Amino acid sequence: MKNIVKLFLIAVVTLFCGTTAFAENFYIKNYNVDIEVNKNKQAHVVETIDTYFTNKSHGLVRKIPYEKASITGIIVEGSRYNVSKTKDEVFIKIGEADKYVECEKRYVIKYDYNYHDNKNEFYHNIIGIKWKVPINHVKFKITLPDKINPDEAGLSIGRYGTKGF
Repeated sequence: MKNIVKLFLIAVVTLFCGTTAFAENFYIKNYNVDIEVNKNKQAHVVETIDTYFTNKSHGLVRKIPYEKASITGIIVEGSRYNVSKTKDEVFIKIGEADKYVECEKRYVIKYDYNYHDNKNEFYHNIIGIKWKVPINHVKFKITLPDKINPDEAGLSIGRYGTKGF
């Protein structure tokens, strides 16, 4: 009976975590995002990512997609990093080839997300869709440049591709 219960629990955990959850050797304990939007539609973003490495690692890669926008002013506090870009994504490789990270590690990433459209809206994917690791807890705060009427504002949440909100 114990073996059946163990097998059932393993199956349930696998279903909820998915196979991509085990693709990396770390998980994210806390993901905190503070965004301050100015009148020019520039969002100053500060991401504080508390990770836990289950095995030795050289660090992590933060992928930030963008469309009709640019990303500038990238800084990673207290860590070595390298930035590269494609036509629709920024890669921030954090860590060093000759040093390992073990157990808990906090990463603080700062950047400016510059919107290049004329829409009277603010749309931002808070954590992106590229993480292949479990994220246990997400917290975010968005500060807008002017007071807004809550009756005229909308907020959408959900998994990528969700429709109907």
